[in-house]
Amino acid sequence: MNDGRLRFAFAAVLAALILAGAVQADIFTFVAQYTGSGGYNGANATFKDPRAIAVGGGKLYVSDQTLEGVYVLQNDTVVREVGGGGVTAGIFSRPYGMFWMAPGTLYVADQNKAGVIQYVEPSQWSRIGPLATSGRAPIAIWIENNTMYMLDATSEMVMAYDTKTGLNLYNNLGTGVGTNQLLDAHDIYMDENHIYIADSGNDRLEVYDRNFTFIDSWGTGRGNGTLNYPTSVTGDGNAIYVADSANNRVVMFGSDGYPIATLGGEQGNGTYAFDAPTSVRISGGHLFVLDSLNRRVMEYAINASDTGTQIIAQIAALNQSVQEYKTNVLDVMDALNLSHEPFRGPLLLTQAAGAVSEQRYADAAAQVASARTELDTNRPVQEQTLRIGIQKLIDADKAAMDKYRGLTLTDSQSAAQGTIANRINDSQAKLDNSDYAASATVLKTLGGDIAGWAAQMDAVLANITGANTSAPPAPAEGDTRKAALLGQVDALTARMQIMQEQAVKLNGNLSTVPIQTLLDSARSLAQVGAYDESNQSLMAAAGYVEQTQKELQTRQADVDAALADINQARATVNASSATWAATGVDIKPIASRLDDAQAKLYDDPKAAKALVAEANTLIAAGNDKASTRGFALGGFGAGLLVVVIVLAVAYLLLSSRRKKRGLKG
Repeated sequence: MNDGRLRFAFAAVLAALILAGAVQADIFTFVAQYTGSGGYNGANATFKDPRAIAVGGGKLYVSDQTLEGVYVLQNDTVVREVGGGGVTAGIFSRPYGMFWMAPGTLYVADQNKAGVIQYVEPSQWSRIGPLATSGRAPIAIWIENNTMYMLDATSEMVMAYDTKTGLNLYNNLGTGVGTNQLLDAHDIYMDENHIYIADSGNDRLEVYDRNFTFIDSWGTGRGNGTLNYPTSVTGDGNAIYVADSANNRVVMFGSDGYPIATLGGEQGNGTYAFDAPTSVRISGGHLFVLDSLNRRVMEYAINASDTGTQIIAQIAALNQSVQEYKTNVLDVMDALNLSHEPFRGPLLLTQAAGAVSEQRYADAAAQVASARTELDTNRPVQEQTLRIGIQKLIDADKAAMDKYRGLTLTDSQSAAQGTIANRINDSQAKLDNSDYAASATVLKTLGGDIAGWAAQMDAVLANITGANTSAPPAPAEGDTRKAALLGQVDALTARMQIMQEQAVKLNGNLSTVPIQTLLDSARSLAQVGAYDESNQSLMAAAGYVEQTQKELQTRQADVDAALADINQARATVNASSATWAATGVDIKPIASRLDDAQAKLYDDPKAAKALVAEANTLIAAGNDKASTRGFALGGFGAGLLVVVIVLAVAYLLLSSRRKKRGLKG
């Protein structure tokens, strides 16, 4: 696609974004506001420091740390007070997260009491769980199948206990910024296959499987879904909702971690504005949001059936990532004349927007899935190609400068050398920070300066070896050769570091001891003037580097191929899910194999491809089953139509005869 058509494609998508801004609010329709101002026994019980909510049994529960109680609301009237200043004062100290279980039991995590309070309506309560120990501060809980999962704010661990025996089953995670660590986490939510944790201090939503094996981090930039201190998470089977507290909004995520829509986003107390929302819960197709600093709970109906609205929101979110990828990767590759595969993401999103305008929602969803697959497949490969390309340019600039190492320079020449070296280091730092565009920009401005510097240094060398006979040529020649060898050692060292980074991304261990030993030998030999021996060590190291690079490229290709297969299978599943659901095809075995393939992707890409092949076999069987049932239903419908037509004709004939008899009489 030429630049003009590409700009037109992006313009079309931007037009869709304008439409998305107009209709996203339709996903959430305001229903009611609750402040507790209806009072309790005639007294005003307006919230002071509400922290979390729970919904169940037609009631709304609000924990308030300043009031040291939990308040039970029906409509906007407080009908019951647990703890607080009533007759049950002293039960709570710092109540926070809650979990409601049918038919009428509420579990409350109390940070100061170091335990969980079990409250059974109308007035029974008890302390459960073996957390009555010092140093614990449970902040959120989730209960299912007699197991209570507690998120502890002190240790940043998720602890599991048997609610019947009180035995400690296990604990997971810990404090930090890694994929299996949390920082100031506030909430936990589980669905059939996943565990979601609002990792507030790390500004992300952590996604694990049911064995606490890390899967993904959401809210880290994908599709404009950057989170800022998320404090709560919930779901409804179709989407995941996150209280993005510091951004004053709620973000609605799809199952792939891309945001579908946002609610709020402006600080205020209007119908669609918040001031630090800290807790979200779903009940009966409605979203409840605790707007903490406005001391209120807001209720919204979720219009999940608005397919067009949701797809446009997905286009808007994905387009953000597509444009960022184009600007920071593909445009830079083009500027540096680095070849890359054509990227169809913008075109696919434009086609999706067009399909939505024609209400062809299934086609639009398929185009969005294809664009997402293309982005997720292309980006890691092209980023690695770009990184290697920029690194080669940096290494070439370093080698060009190292060629003249050891020459005696004037003050101005030394200053110029230092300036160029600093700019090369600046380009390297920007590359290490994955700021490819900025790194490439620095390199572009360096080309002429290094050429000018080389011309000056060549003149210096000419003076040393020619006109200035007082300076012996041998030392200058030796210094030049040493500088060249040391420059090549540095360049190979840089390549080795890049390969180590690539190996880490591929979950592999790269042994660099043989290479490093040879490079150290080459450096030492060059320093003492043993240039031929140094060159031999250098060539041996280069051979190891090339061999290792080929092995990494092969493994990367295996991973990329397996990932492409996974994404293609997921796209097929997404496109067929509605038809399968209508005809009773079970999607769980397929999803399970694809999840297993994703988990094995880096450790064993060939095993991942085998699992995808199994999933594809099940997909084909599902399509056959759906087609057979669809044909059977179609045949039944056609037969029914024939019967109706025959009966109608018979009725008309009979009516005609009766009418004729009436006329005859």
